[in-house]
Amino acid sequence: MSRVLGANKLKYGGQNQKWLILLGSDDYDLECAKILLNHLPSRQVVVLSSCLQLVAKLVKNNPQVIDGGNFDILSNLEHHSWAGIILGAKATLSDSETLSLIKLKLNYVPVYHICDVWESLWLKLPPSLLDANWFVASSRFQYANFLKFKRLIDILVSMLLLIILLPLMLLVAVAIKLDSPGEIIYSQLRNGRNGRVFKIYKFRSMYTDAEKTGVKWTSIGDSRITRIGYWLRTLRIDELPQLWNVLIGEMSLIGPRPERPEFDVKLKNAIPYYQLRYLVKPGISGWAQVLYPYGASVEDAYEKLAYDLYYIKNYSLWLDIVIFFKTIKVVLCGKGR
Repeated sequence: MSRVLGANKLKYGGQNQKWLILLGSDDYDLECAKILLNHLPSRQVVVLSSCLQLVAKLVKNNPQVIDGGNFDILSNLEHHSWAGIILGAKATLSDSETLSLIKLKLNYVPVYHICDVWESLWLKLPPSLLDANWFVASSRFQYANFLKFKRLIDILVSMLLLIILLPLMLLVAVAIKLDSPGEIIYSQLRNGRNGRVFKIYKFRSMYTDAEKTGVKWTSIGDSRITRIGYWLRTLRIDELPQLWNVLIGEMSLIGPRPERPEFDVKLKNAIPYYQLRYLVKPGISGWAQVLYPYGASVEDAYEKLAYDLYYIKNYSLWLDIVIFFKTIKVVLCGKGR
């Protein structure tokens, strides 16, 4: 678990200890539990739920799950040796059941909210499984403390990179001009922090009539991409003009990638908590870009938002540094899109 950045680390306990999972009565906790069972250490898991039918579904397809019954027997389990307890977001506990959990914590049994487990194991926060109350009350969120320092870094690094990369950018400009007719640098409208629309700048990697049939996501093997554009995208060189967006304060070096307004209209209606990604400045690179492959669908946008939410919650200089070096690795390995 050393790879976790700012998230709660899970302690797996002894080899013979069982996990205790407390679930609510709806499909939300059921889906969480199914995913958890694929990642917990190979040992038995005891499940309690206010809905016995929900537990029966888990037991049927997961031989490591023991049907512990409902919460009424929780007090009888206080003296058992547990590796840990996971509390589902929809689990509703009575005063006596809460007291039983507190006694277990006092006996050094770790109790985790199910969102803590997601954050620790997978370094993301899936929006459909996110507990809004847990997210808002989190003890992280160092945005205000980090903001001024981050802006200073953005100015200094973007200026330095513009100077160092100027010869490369001139060569790219010549290559684009020789490869196909059209402008060298083009602009697109993107949504920025707090929904403010701005123009993002990129080296042209498509033919000039690429959107004559309308706006659409880029796909693998997209025929609209020019020969030189393929390499610009693979090495992410097409993003270099955005250093100007960073310098004038519209973007940051690190942050969620800004999306086009045309796509945002669809995505914010399809994905819960989508607008949260615009609480911070968009970036040239981000947590989603270094951990998730390029995508061109609502499903891909959902997965990327899960990483963006993790980034927003764990906003810090250390996380930005990690993303910066991971970005270099992605570029050197040619994993752009």
